[in-house]
Amino acid sequence: MRISVKREPKGLASNYLHDKLELGRTIILLPPCGDFTLRKNDKPLVLLTGGVGITPELVC
Repeated sequence: MRISVKREPKGLASNYLHDKLELGRTIILLPPCGDFTLRKNDKPLVLLTGGVGITPELVC
């Protein structure tokens, strides 16, 4: 599997991956996680995501 990581000037993880991790090294990754709570109202909802590639957005 391959991942793409954008280097952020002050990014702790992105700079470690670019500067310290050797090509071919195995790392354990997890998908993004956390809580996302919407306030109840009648307004339209627009969800935007960004990053390297397309990030899926799921609303239940």
